[in-house]
This record gives sequence, structure tokens and C-alpha cells, in this order.
Amino acid sequence: MTISAETRREFHRFDDMLGPEYRAELIAGEIIVNPPPHGTHEQVFAKLNNQLVKKSAIEIEVSGHRGIETPLGDYIPDMTITEPDTFGGKPPWGSPEGILLLVEITSSMRASDRVAKRRAYAAAGIPFYLLVDRQNVESVLFSQPDVEAQDYRADIRVPFGSDLELPAPFSFTLTDFTPRAPRPREL
Repeated sequence: MTISAETRREFHRFDDMLGPEYRAELIAGEIIVNPPPHGTHEQVFAKLNNQLVKKSAIEIEVSGHRGIETPLGDYIPDMTITEPDTFGGKPPWGSPEGILLLVEITSSMRASDRVAKRRAYAAAGIPFYLLVDRQNVESVLFSQPDVEAQDYRADIRVPFGSDLELPAPFSFTLTDFTPRAPRPREL
């Protein structure tokens, strides 16, 4: 479902009225408002951010609040990794230009992270999409976006606790970036 210009304008007017503690996204034509994330979510964000900045083979910029307009909706990925100087002077909602990697850490809207966002990011030509799927206890790196098919042609899946090789231009291995597996409940 391609988003019309009028729908996008209405969404942006609504988003402008929200307080800074909330994030609104336009997913499959529906406005979704998210509260601030839980601590485990932010722990994963911090682990990824530290490694990306320190270990990447290229210089990058990282944002946790960048609005992205795609053909299929407007999203605020949990983490946006770009080429240097991509954000400067740009409005809050921007194009996918300069984006190298988007990261989503699943929350209550996990179905949109697995399907709607994956398809939108591929349709926008984002080279890599990393899904840290806390419910399925795995991380998935999607690559080779097919803009016309609105999906990625390749993915690498690793269970939590496993390392994940990030290919060029990052060219390093992510280690210990996922939350610990939940402990079984005692009866």
C-alpha cells in the first residue's frame, strides 16, 4: 500500500502535536503511537551503538530518533546508521538517502517489525535491516533489498548469544549485543 501525499501530511500534523516522549509511525496507512521503550530495549540499543561506533570499518553516524519516509509508510527506526553528515540541516522526517543500516528491536508491535517495516525498508532501498527479535530469541540481518518486490533477497539468522558478522562497509563481528535469554520461571 503506497502512502498518499495527503495521508502523509495528515500524519505529520498529528505527529507535530505529540509530546516529545512519544513516537508516532505511519504503518500500512495506520497511525501507531509508541511510549518510551523499556530498559531491556535500551540495553540492546546501547550495546549495538557502542560496537557500531567503535568497530565499524567506516565512519558512521547513529540516531535513535530519525524519521524515515518510505513508499509504504513513515517510520522511526530504533536505530539509524548513516554515512557522515547525513542528518545535518535536515527536517525531522527525511528520505532514506545515506542510510546504511536500520535496526528494530522488537516490542509490542513485533509483527510490524517483522513484516511491514521489513518490506518498507526494502522498498526504500535500505541496504541492511537488523531485526533483534526478542520474542523469537534471534537476530536477523536482512540484505540485498529488492525495491520492486518490496522485500530483501537474503537474510542471516542467529540465535541470541551468537555473534553476527556485519559485512562491508561495516566489516566487523557484533558480539554480545542481545539481551540474555529469559530464565525459566520457577513453580
